[in-house]
Amino acid sequence: IDVNSAEDICMDLMDGKAVLINFDIVDETVVQRIVDIVSGATLAINGKVRLISDMIAVFAPKDIDITGNFEGYTTGRIGVPSLGSVDYDEEEEI
Repeated sequence: IDVNSAEDICMDLMDGKAVLINFDIVDETVVQRIVDIVSGATLAINGKVRLISDMIAVFAPKDIDITGNFEGYTTGRIGVPSLGSVDYDEEEEI
């Protein structure tokens, strides 16, 4: 996955599909850009973001339920050592 994949991910969201992204396999220099782009698209469609682990997130349209108990699997942030971290409230929709 790279920044160019973000457009395909956004199109999937707009088509009503949930997307799971494993940021662990992404170069840390592009993680922040992907998160920004996909989070913006998720916000635009009133979707939701949930962290499955520190480096795995689910982005979903508003009509897909992504609730569940992932406590113990995540710190509530996607860590990007060189760029800082993006905080997500695990229960809040964005």
